[in-house]
Amino acid sequence: MPRRKQARRTTVRDIRTILRLTHEEGLSVREIAERLKIGKSSVSTYLLRAREAGLSWPLPIGSDEDAKLERRLFGRAGR
Repeated sequence: MPRRKQARRTTVRDIRTILRLTHEEGLSVREIAERLKIGKSSVSTYLLRAREAGLSWPLPIGSDEDAKLERRLFGRAGR
């Protein structure tokens, strides 16, 4: 039986790219997923998290550091 391919972990750089492609180029979730080779549901989830965190494109000054951006997107305790 063939082994399943290991999924590629999405990086903060990928999330920045998702935001850029959505806002600058106007690509759909499907087009972004195909371009970055990640799932459509992942793209949708990251866009939702960014919206809930109040992030838009271009990212606000001070969001240059990956750790700060990651905390804004994933730092909530619970829903």
